[in-house]
Amino acid sequence: MANCKDILCDCLKRVAKEQKYENCSITTKAISSGGANYTSALYLATIQAPGKEDLKLFAKVAAVGEKIRAIEPHKIYETESLFYNYLLKKYKELEERNNIPAEYRFVTPKYYGGSDEYLKETFIFEDLTARGFTTHDRFKSIDWEYASKAIENLARFHALSIAFSVEDPEEFKGINILKDHSDIQKYFDKTFDYYYDELCKALKRFGLDPEGLYSREDFDIEVKKVLPLGLVQATFCLLIVTVEKDEAPQMNQDIAIEDFVVNPNTLYTERLNDIVDDYIKMGII
Repeated sequence: MANCKDILCDCLKRVAKEQKYENCSITTKAISSGGANYTSALYLATIQAPGKEDLKLFAKVAAVGEKIRAIEPHKIYETESLFYNYLLKKYKELEERNNIPAEYRFVTPKYYGGSDEYLKETFIFEDLTARGFTTHDRFKSIDWEYASKAIENLARFHALSIAFSVEDPEEFKGINILKDHSDIQKYFDKTFDYYYDELCKALKRFGLDPEGLYSREDFDIEVKKVLPLGLVQATFCLLIVTVEKDEAPQMNQDIAIEDFVVNPNTLYTERLNDIVDDYIKMGII
């Protein structure tokens, strides 16, 4: 597996050429997510050229080597590439054709390109931190205002998928689709109600009938089917979400699955117990 920085530099040179940054200088800086990321090496980059504004970028370079890929072939990079190189373009065209107002469009960071080459997968985006954005502290709970914005965007994304399936069902079928705390009672039903309302609004902007395509009854049935999987996801994902920075495994090309060990901490135990208690109260288990 090649050096991540060398892989990134090759990709950044292509970005500079595509963006017409001639006689440019490129600087990169490796950054850490503090235990919140394991699949990629993360970088901030700046491309500078005479007469041009500095191009501030954020990049991810694949850090998972052959050993883990052989055991866990989840195609995480292929899925991300499919979204940014194919689906996002389709969805933007769909929004344009349907004259969706800017404030109701699906929000993503600008994508500049990268690489699909095996073991060299790279994704380059605008650096949102340069515009003042920050990431939420994963050790703290989110509030409704924060969560509702994510739900709005998720509903718009799903509405785009449904609209795409209606407009071009054959092409849509050709896409590989992967299926396979104390406030929860307060927000549980509210979250699903809010999501479904936002989904209906987004579908109507495409001139589609939500009730005919995906009724609330069908939505509730599907939610009930997948809820048990949430406990399985929580059992494993919470280990990563709650790991302390100093305890986080360090990813590199030689790490094997048996080396990827995270010891549960107090926060993990508390959150998992809360989820189990809530699942029991709701009659899911």
